Amino acid sequence: MKSFTQICKQHSVNLYALLQHQAKLQNITHQFKHCLPDTLAEHVYIANLRQRVLYLHVDSSAWASRARFFIPQLLSCCQQQQGLNEIRSIQLKVRVPEHSTVTRTHKPVLSSDSAELLTHQADLTQYEPLRQALLKLAQHKNINIE
Repeated sequence: MKSFTQICKQHSVNLYALLQHQAKLQNITHQFKHCLPDTLAEHVYIANLRQRVLYLHVDSSAWASRARFFIPQLLSCCQQQQGLNEIRSIQLKVRVPEHSTVTRTHKPVLSSDSAELLTHQADLTQYEPLRQALLKLAQHKNINIE
């Protein structure tokens, strides 16, 4: 009896290529998890690898912010791992899991002091995507909170 992979290889080059890509993503996922801190690994998922860009899905915007801090270290770790050394950049996208039941009862507020701290940290940050994210976040200060 032929395996599913053998049938796909005979009948559809595209489907076989898709299966190969899926197997590669599984391998990358296994290797990449070793580069992540344990607390972050539970919230970051490999979405795709295309043209040397690793696309990651993150549970929430809070976890995306934390993950952005680690991108330079993650890239460095990838360069040292066989199978991951082709990765040249990492892109994050927030994807709330379907099973998530988080409901927000109030809009979060950002004090002027916190916004100032974020702006200061952005000024000290060399990694441009993180710098931009911090500046964008700092713009959400609530002027009624002091």
